[in-house]
Formats: sequence, structure tokens, C-alpha cells
Amino acid sequence: MDIVVLNSGSPQPVLRTLAISRFCNVLKFIETGTKSNNHAFLENAGVPVEFVLSTGNRDMFHLVSLLRREHADAYVCHYAAGSHVYAALIAGRRPLALVAMGNDVLYDEGDKPVSPLAKRIIRTAIKEVDFISAKSLLLKQRLRKWGVSCPIDVNYWGVDHTVFTRANKFESRQALSLPLNARIVLSMRAFEPRCNVHLVAKAFAAVAQQTPDLHIVFIGTPSFPTYAETVQGIIRDAGLSSRAHFIFGVGIHDVITYYRAADVAISVASAEGFPNSVLELLACKTPVIVGRIPQIEELLVDGKSANLCNISVDGIAGRLRWMLDSVNADEITRMVEAGYFVSTESADIGRNSDRFVQHLEQLDRSRRHRFPLLLLLELLLDFMLRKVARLGSLVSQKVT
Repeated sequence: MDIVVLNSGSPQPVLRTLAISRFCNVLKFIETGTKSNNHAFLENAGVPVEFVLSTGNRDMFHLVSLLRREHADAYVCHYAAGSHVYAALIAGRRPLALVAMGNDVLYDEGDKPVSPLAKRIIRTAIKEVDFISAKSLLLKQRLRKWGVSCPIDVNYWGVDHTVFTRANKFESRQALSLPLNARIVLSMRAFEPRCNVHLVAKAFAAVAQQTPDLHIVFIGTPSFPTYAETVQGIIRDAGLSSRAHFIFGVGIHDVITYYRAADVAISVASAEGFPNSVLELLACKTPVIVGRIPQIEELLVDGKSANLCNISVDGIAGRLRWMLDSVNADEITRMVEAGYFVSTESADIGRNSDRFVQHLEQLDRSRRHRFPLLLLLELLLDFMLRKVARLGSLVSQKVT
């Protein structure tokens, strides 16, 4: 079957689309986010990529015009909220499938305030689609509470286990110019408050005072630049700048080398679907500390497949000390092997992509859909309110 994929800037859909392309023909990958080196992986695999601005409502209607010229058997939007979803619905591109990833549904637990009207628009749109792939059972349950009636499949997506593999730790460090004989902690989450990177920094500072050879590497995207500066300030104030490495904007495949170089990784986000980075670490057999939230406990068992912790400085620091204690080496090895089993059983991206395409093939392409008039009216109201707010701001600036 032929599909068109739409994305709003997240890097993970690039790898998912590559995996999907083994089981169907991807006519085009439409990106409403910014261009990055990651898109070259698609182009090198023969998947055409088109970039469309998405900074406001007018850009969205340009996307509507573009989509009306596309003809596919199904359309897939990664991230279940945003202009790419609304444009696909208004353009009548059906059947339409969404991949619910986390903050698109759990917006109340995210970092950016979402207005009541914006929340209403998200829910109105999601109720119109034909199929949803949800990255956790919790997301599926939330969608059902909203009254979403279309089929929903819980799909953790995951990793390509021929790519995400264990490799020599010291060779990986040498390639990255990291200290060969240090003990290295990895923080691989974006610099966003919900990812609690500041707690990781404080926990590292607490443990590093008694562990002279301990270093930390941060490779997250600085989504919130001031927050990234706050994290750097925590390290600086602790006098540990020489033992901390901040690398921003790491490419999809480059990140694997960082996974392989680490002695232990930490992921303690308080709101998400299920973190693909954790599944990648499990595939690389890197020991990992994960913050305890319901989504995580859908797949991971504390002390068996991962080391789960309370999301606090003391909780993270306590688990980090345990992971660094050589007395626990055998138990950590057993945990790593069990985590790898979880990644192969539940998070094989090839198998999960095949299942996703099978769901797309089962969708009714002859079904007639109503025009989403309510969605259009809500979007127009949102546009007018934003315009009034901008005019009010300009008037206020002139008065002052």
C-alpha cells in the first residue's frame, strides 16, 4: 500500500518511517518541523522529504492545499496534536492514522501551557481519525476517557536490534573523546523541565563528591535554553564543570555510541508515553535507572529489567550509588539481560511496524467522512483570538 507520513519535528518518526517502509511504499515524508541531518536517512533510503512551515494558521492552510494534491491509501501523523493533524483532516485525507506519543495527549503534565481552546481542538481532531497507535496503555486509557471510539493499538515501536547493539565501551569513548578510565553517567533526555534533568544534575553532584572518577554526559536537545543553562549552573556551582560534558544536537545514530560508552544511564521524566531512549539503552545492554511512573511499569519491573527510582534527588542518587557499587555487578548483569529480553519481545521496531501497517491495510478506504466543520470553526476562533491578542499587545507597547 502507499502512504504519506506527516511529522512535526520529533526525530523518532524518522526511524519509524524507515521501518514502516519495509512493509509499504512511503510516497512522501512531510515535515512541519525544522530540517536536520536525520532527514538524510530518509532521503538516502529513497523516501522523498518535503518541508512545510508551520508557524501559524495560515501555514496550516498552505499544508491543506499541499495535502489535497497527495493521493495515498492511508495517511499517518506522528504526534497526535498539531497543524499536520488538523490540515490532514480538513484536506479530507483518509483514512488517517495517528501515533500518540505522550505530550500530545498528556498535555496537562507537560511544560508548555495549553489554553482551554487548544485542548478542545486537540480532542475534537483526535475523535475524527480512523486509527490510533498509542505508545503506552496509559495513553490508550486517557484517549478512551476522552470518548475516542476508533481502534487504538498499544504499540511501543522500539528499536532495530541490528543497529542498537552492545559494543566495546573503551572504543566508544575513544571515538567520542571521553575519558577512558572514568565511570560515566549518561543523561540522554531533552532539556525540558518534565524530563527532570536538573534532578539528575543534582543527584550526580551529590554522588560525585564521594566518587572522584565519576563523570556525566548530557546529550539532550536544549528545547528550553534557559532550563539548559540552569542545569549547567547546577554543575558549575558544585565545582564539577571539568567532570561534566554537554553535547547538544546529537544525531540519531551518533547517540548509539554514547549509549555504548556509558556505565549507567538515567531517564526520569515525569510525563511521556514510553521513552524510546530507554528501549534503545536496553537494546545496547546499558544499565539504566528509570523514574517510576505508571507508563514505565507497563514493561519494566524494578530490580529485574531496570532499576526504578522515585523522581527526586535522593531517589536518583541512591540508585546511582547502588549501580556504581561493584558488589552489585552480578545483579546488574542479570538486570541488563532481562531488560534486553524486554526490548526484543515488546520493542522490536520491525515487528511493530509490520503490525502497524497491517492495521492500516484493514482500514475502510471506501468510508465517507463528514467534513470536520467543528474543527474548522474552532481553528478559526483560535486564529481570531490570537490576532486580537497580538493587536492588543501592539497597542499596549505603543501606549507605554
